[in-house]
Amino acid sequence: PHQLYLLFDAGSLGPLHCPGHGHADALSFELWSGEQALIIDPGTYQYPAGQWRDYFRSTAAHSTATVDGQNQSVFAGPFRVADMARAQLTAATLAEGALEVAGEHDGYMRLADPVVHQRRLRVHGAEYITITDSFIGEGEHDVVLHFHLTPCTVEQRDVSSAQAIFPGDVRLDVNVSSSVKGTLLTEEGWLSRSWYEKEPTPVLAYRVRVKLPTKITTHLVIKRNKT
Repeated sequence: PHQLYLLFDAGSLGPLHCPGHGHADALSFELWSGEQALIIDPGTYQYPAGQWRDYFRSTAAHSTATVDGQNQSVFAGPFRVADMARAQLTAATLAEGALEVAGEHDGYMRLADPVVHQRRLRVHGAEYITITDSFIGEGEHDVVLHFHLTPCTVEQRDVSSAQAIFPGDVRLDVNVSSSVKGTLLTEEGWLSRSWYEKEPTPVLAYRVRVKLPTKITTHLVIKRNKT
């Protein structure tokens, strides 16, 4: 069977004295099935100030959640951070054949209605991943879950599910559910494999306006051609 590789980022943006290389990507993850990349990090692209520098280190450019359209950390120029989110790993367990990792960050505590984002990923074998995103706070907020895909074809199933089709007939089913029904959309993102090179790539974005506290559950299922 093909092995599953999952990388979960529950660390800080970077050292306080030199945050220029850091991105606002707390609780983001990357996913591979064998040698096939499925959910990816976008890369860096460039360091000079400008819209592309801003995009590639933004929260929305990573496979994590944005709240009210804000970055987790507030950038102050191309190499400085004015307000850095603090992230931590809160759990990492392996029991009964299932791996669980969890983390949280406080980047949205600066909002008028403060929010804590917690994420738990449970891996079942080499094909199933369950993601539970908890948003702790009060009031109504616009929440978006971003899933950045390596270049592929996306087939929309309905307002909460889609299937991504990768080379070699590797498929990834994405199903999202929340207490208030949101919408799963296919949007355009960017991938930079090397310096000053970028290419468009699809992003699945689940958008919902919801009263907190709330939880959003995502089921990922990897399928392969068995012939």
